[in-house]
Amino acid sequence: MACAENMIRFALWMNVGMMFGFAIMSMFVNPFMGLFFLLGAAINICYINAVQNRIAFASAHLKLACVALSNHKSIFALALLFIFVQVAWLVTWSLSAVGVYQLFRSADPSCEQEESRGELCGGAGFNVTIFFLLVSVYWGQQVIQNVMTCTVAGTVATWWYNARTESAVAGSLYRSLTSSFGSICFGSLIVAVLQALRTIVRTIKNKAAEDDNVALACVACLAECILNCIESLVEYFNMWAYTYVGIYGFDFRSAGKAVMQLFDSRGWTAVINDDLSSTALSIGAFGVGVLTGVIGLVVAKFAPVDWTKNTTGISFVVIFGGLGFIAGFSMAMILANLVITALHTIFVCFAEDPVSFQRSHPEHYNELILTWRHFQPDALVAAYGSYVASGVTAAQLQGADAVTNAIKLCQYPACQAFFASLASLKCTDAAGNPVSGASGVCSALPKSTGVSMFFASAPTRVGSCGRYMSYHIPIFVDLISLKACMEVGFFYLEGHRIPIALQNAVYEQLKQFFHLPETEKRKASADKNMRGWAPMYEETLDPAHQSKGDTKEAYHVCRPSLPDEVHLPLHDTDNVFPDAHTLPQFKPVTTAYFNAMSALGLHVAHLFADAAGSPGYFNAPGMFDR
Repeated sequence: MACAENMIRFALWMNVGMMFGFAIMSMFVNPFMGLFFLLGAAINICYINAVQNRIAFASAHLKLACVALSNHKSIFALALLFIFVQVAWLVTWSLSAVGVYQLFRSADPSCEQEESRGELCGGAGFNVTIFFLLVSVYWGQQVIQNVMTCTVAGTVATWWYNARTESAVAGSLYRSLTSSFGSICFGSLIVAVLQALRTIVRTIKNKAAEDDNVALACVACLAECILNCIESLVEYFNMWAYTYVGIYGFDFRSAGKAVMQLFDSRGWTAVINDDLSSTALSIGAFGVGVLTGVIGLVVAKFAPVDWTKNTTGISFVVIFGGLGFIAGFSMAMILANLVITALHTIFVCFAEDPVSFQRSHPEHYNELILTWRHFQPDALVAAYGSYVASGVTAAQLQGADAVTNAIKLCQYPACQAFFASLASLKCTDAAGNPVSGASGVCSALPKSTGVSMFFASAPTRVGSCGRYMSYHIPIFVDLISLKACMEVGFFYLEGHRIPIALQNAVYEQLKQFFHLPETEKRKASADKNMRGWAPMYEETLDPAHQSKGDTKEAYHVCRPSLPDEVHLPLHDTDNVFPDAHTLPQFKPVTTAYFNAMSALGLHVAHLFADAAGSPGYFNAPGMFDR
């Protein structure tokens, strides 16, 4: 991670250095321009100072993106293959465009006169055709690029949720070209239309400038600027939307809603994280281009062949240097774009489901959590709930600032009021010695807050209030909820932080499954251990009083059996899933949802155990089937 962090810092300060360099050079030509560059350098320095605490988080994302891609090296070969696909598409389109023009040219009797004036043949009909030709070429390019984007997103997401992902690239590519292809085409069409409009407006602007039509040129220039801004925003939005398409298999509209929710909750974090990483990658690509350009210069200069000037008077040394730079920079940017897509995927997965990553890659998860907590510890609690924030250390709630830190780390007003009330209490430590409310807790909890309390489990307790208090973030419920838990047994859990995008994805997958023909559903019928599909009337809640089964269908998913459990009852079979070709996203989505719900269930069980004075009760083997 240190290497990634150094790359980001170097890129940021290199921008400052370039601004200062341009300022010095401009002073000799135009002092006002020099002051403009100095202002840019000052703004960059302020930006660096503002994002200091975010650099570690961005570098952790950059490292994880590289790790995920390096574990699936075939993705790089696929990216190179897609370059050839794009070239083939451009060649095919060029031949088609020439053929269409020749068709209009042969049908236009005044074609030679129009061409002599620098105009195209065919009149208004051909102008409309040009627009659709432009849309088609840009659409094809966008589709090819976005298929690659979805493939990378699906591959990295598979790595996020699973420790072993041998066929992740092939599976992600298959989904991108089948079930997600319509979403890719739809989003790509929007950008293609904007690109075609911008090309036409730019052509009008250039033509107006040649004809000295200043008014039309200014209007066209303004329109081009507006279209360029809209296109950039749509392209940036689409990058995140296709990340959701690749991860969850969403349609484009649902992916767009998920992106809006992401930006609403973590918009600036996403943008700044993106900017820090992409700046470092762009500077790195430029450095690769310079290196390959120098190699081209050296080869041309010292090769045994006698390099001479060509007919245009340009030295072959310069040509080889330029070609070397273009080749190196282009290849590096291809890799950079893969990394940027992987970065987006890591960010989305971390925002939506960090718990699954803790299970699949605990060592990387710890690094990511530490860097996130470095600059936004309270946001971690608010975003993911206390089961993710359980890394809050005892030191953060000890000492003279314990109450202040607790109030800062707690997201509920009732929680803040409770901790604030501790400041005025006189309490005792474990040995019975008097301590202040800032470093100890009384067994007589304050009643003025009007709340009942459940606390997450922790290895260390505070004073004589150990059965109530822990160093983890507490969760409060009102007295009505407590009564429901004790007397009714059912309650509605809010603030659970199961990502809404994951909830929607599960509902969508189940909807698709239950709408399948019964012959298809029976292929995933539940086995003897009730893993899989249960048809209508199959299950009975109260056999003693029901004449027929329940009027519902069900689908049961359990955790996979461990190798040492397969000989035990209920563990000798694995989960049953629909055919992957029919519903390719069903297994990964339902598995991710099960993992999140399982973690939440264990967390709630720990809360009840703590409230009952039996901490760790559910840690015993078989007490909670995780």
